[in-house]
Amino acid sequence: MSILPFKYDNKSEQSILNCAKNLVGKNLEDIFEAEVIEEIIIYNEEKNKGGYGQIIEKYIFGNSPNSDINPDFPCGIDCKVTPLYVKKSNQEFAVKERLSCNKINFHNIVEETWESSSFLKKNKKNLIIRYIDLNKYLKQDDPKRILISKYPIVDAIIYEIDKSPYFEQIKQDWHDIVS
Repeated sequence: MSILPFKYDNKSEQSILNCAKNLVGKNLEDIFEAEVIEEIIIYNEEKNKGGYGQIIEKYIFGNSPNSDINPDFPCGIDCKVTPLYVKKSNQEFAVKERLSCNKINFHNIVEETWESSSFLKKNKKNLIIRYIDLNKYLKQDDPKRILISKYPIVDAIIYEIDKSPYFEQIKQDWHDIVS
């Protein structure tokens, strides 16, 4: 793997956010040399759902993509990368797909409390990076398809679940799942 394009401290929330903000307004071709882009395109072809997020984790942050129950960074932040698309009707951004928070272990969740839940541990703070999927309206075999390396990144934020206006609903949903 190549050298990471931006230095950051994986134990510092602000450093991680600053690293992610370096991506905003760019695409991967703005950040990496041609040989790394080629590697990224090959890597993406081997992946399915979540390929762009895995690329960001691996090539920007140097993390091995995983399905660990712990947050991606030692400071308690989990990285989420999610696509948007541009609506044809009004040219506004729209969410392309739901954002998955984590997998549910139905054997363990019934033994947890909300306060000590693996869900809350992993999702207390999320780095959310959003990009535009330029192929939203194209079929898989369409020759007009645009390479993933050209997808623009539009923002990067830290989302704190306990400060969310949806916190109580998320908590209730968790309790409903346990039930």
